[in-house]
Amino acid sequence: MDTYSIVIAHGDAAERDHLAFIIRELGHTVQFVSATCRETLDECQRSRPDLIISGISFEDGDGIESLIELSKDEPVPGIIVTHKTELSKVERAMDDHVMAYLITPVTADDLRPSIHVVMRRFTQFQQLKEENIDLRETLATRKKVERAKGILMAKRGMTEEEAYIHLRDLATSSRAKMSYVAEVLIKTFSVSAGK
Repeated sequence: MDTYSIVIAHGDAAERDHLAFIIRELGHTVQFVSATCRETLDECQRSRPDLIISGISFEDGDGIESLIELSKDEPVPGIIVTHKTELSKVERAMDDHVMAYLITPVTADDLRPSIHVVMRRFTQFQQLKEENIDLRETLATRKKVERAKGILMAKRGMTEEEAYIHLRDLATSSRAKMSYVAEVLIKTFSVSAGK
């Protein structure tokens, strides 16, 4: 079983102690135990945990809002521990930053599968995000290369294949990416056309 570094944040001291005990019993590391939103934010910005297990109500704010703020720059998975009376607050965040919630009182049998599922879902989410970034970069490169080929075909009378081979050879000889070579070529012809 994988082990994780976990931040526990809860407004209730007894619940914090209870969750920390369970986390250790399950073989995970308790990175930090927090009583306020501010402490949670400061700790997670100082040293990113693998997972945050948080309550909702704190004397200085809302635990869900803290998770959302933490995940703006670099997402971190979260499990919310709540009373039944606060479920409506959790449901508004389930599509976004909270990946699971548990109703108090929480047991090891509740937490063990939740941690496993959340970490797996988070890994899948990150992989999809990276694939999306790669696809966008590929599309942007393709657009630049197509534009550069069009310029070479119009300005130098090359066929589409000759223009592509020319760009590829330039990239190889300069040890640069095709997107960079295409961008330089586009800029060069834009500047000379503007003179």
